[in-house]
Amino acid sequence: MHLAVIATLVLSLFTNPVSSSFSDTFADPAVIRGQDGYWYSYGTSDPLREGEKVMHRLPIARSSDLVDWTYVGDAFGPDNLPPYAAPGSLLWAPDIRYLDGRYVMYFTVTDTATTPANWDYSIGAATAPTPTGPWTHLDAPVVAPRPSGGSYWNTIDPSQFTDVDGRKYLYFGGFFGGLWVTELSADGLHATGQPQQVAIDNKFEGAYVVRRDGYYYLLGSSANCCAGPTTGYSVLAGRSTSPRGPFVDREGVPLLASRAGGTPSWTRTATASSAPATTPSSPTSPVRTGCSTTPSIETTRSWTSRTGSTSGPCCWTGWTGSTAGRPYARGPGPPSARGRSR
Repeated sequence: MHLAVIATLVLSLFTNPVSSSFSDTFADPAVIRGQDGYWYSYGTSDPLREGEKVMHRLPIARSSDLVDWTYVGDAFGPDNLPPYAAPGSLLWAPDIRYLDGRYVMYFTVTDTATTPANWDYSIGAATAPTPTGPWTHLDAPVVAPRPSGGSYWNTIDPSQFTDVDGRKYLYFGGFFGGLWVTELSADGLHATGQPQQVAIDNKFEGAYVVRRDGYYYLLGSSANCCAGPTTGYSVLAGRSTSPRGPFVDREGVPLLASRAGGTPSWTRTATASSAPATTPSSPTSPVRTGCSTTPSIETTRSWTSRTGSTSGPCCWTGWTGSTAGRPYARGPGPPSARGRSR
């Protein structure tokens, strides 16, 4: 069937933005399928409706089909910040995982109380027995603020990855300072060793890694996310035989080169994908924004409304060829749901 016909059929299954039933703004969504079989999505702290004047700290929505979503509350109340966060700190870009029998949510903390500076970003984490909480903050950040001269590197956009040998890693970073990886403790709650840079600065943010056929694919959002009609936000990829890199694109150009490489995996016209997606490598892996190596329902951020959306078939233009088809997703749940796995 012709790709355009497939795209038309796919897009007829839903209306974007899929988050419009409960929000005008639902940026940086991360999605996981809970142990109860429902999908849960977590967004950056923001008012949900224009004029609401309420800052929802990491709002949560639930769905049975990735299309129809219902707001089910916030991860944290107005007075519930991590103990190391400065008053008024914002919580951004959540990443949700199910690790060792509990849910772990990583997020950006924009200001900490450990330094006198503003925007001294760190990576925090909280744990919960269910996808909606109650959430318990860690006593200290997973990744502390990293000074650079008179300011601080972008220690933002966390993304956790568990390798086939059980070792856990956390990817993070942004335009100011580049993308980095650090190994985590066995419980996934503490950084161990020294972080290692995996992509050059002033090029990428929103890192995400997936393992496929023996390779580790690092996907990162690139260019300006929020420039209206001139937005050129896209997802670029590099791959490596190690989760620590070095990552190179299809032409062999390193993502750490001064003229950095990056194989395009997802681009949009006047729309920004806030973070790359992945084909889930385990039943509890979250779905993030962007495009995956096989067609699936993804959430994206539009420059006009910054809301969660659902994309149709997408093409992997790197090493694996192009694929397209009806969206589907993978995750745990009742036996009837498990039959949808890839």
